[in-house]
Amino acid sequence: MGKLGGCRGYHEVMSYRVVPKTRGEFAAKTYPRTFEEYDEHAVELISPIDGRPSALKAVRFVLKAQGAWDVAVVSNDEWHHLKGEDGVFRGDLLLKRGTATVYARYDEGKSYQGLLEYTIS
Repeated sequence: MGKLGGCRGYHEVMSYRVVPKTRGEFAAKTYPRTFEEYDEHAVELISPIDGRPSALKAVRFVLKAQGAWDVAVVSNDEWHHLKGEDGVFRGDLLLKRGTATVYARYDEGKSYQGLLEYTIS
């Protein structure tokens, strides 16, 4: 278990919404919410790009977080630690409806910093 005291706040770096037109209907695409630490640590998100992945379907998380000791996805108070190799962290997770937040630990302590937030629908 990690301590979430490392977050200095929930400042959004950016927020996107893309509305592509397909077959005469509009389908909204939302990207995950990013926190200040995402930009400060030059994290690179590979997947999932969609900020609203489906519940109870395997979601593949892959991100580059150079210098991170650990990366975890927290959903419904459950910690899912991603496997890291050479600064790339990955894992396939089944998540329940609600919010899923990606946290990283950048030192030997127990504090994690918020990077990304998803809405699991």
